[in-house]
Amino acid sequence: MIELLKAAERRGGKLSVTQGVIETGATFSQVETTLKEMHKSGYVDIGNSPENGAVTYIFHELT
Repeated sequence: MIELLKAAERRGGKLSVTQGVIETGATFSQVETTLKEMHKSGYVDIGNSPENGAVTYIFHELT
């Protein structure tokens, strides 16, 4: 979770699952599960990238 937060911070507060995998070396399932848990807890919102439509997790405290 900490690695994903740092990755989101480096990316302006927005992170896709693929970016999370690249940044952390974790599997797609691990990253997606962690981001979904963070969303369920209210830490992030879910949106879509205007460039490519990818699901993006938005860390409002970092934007």
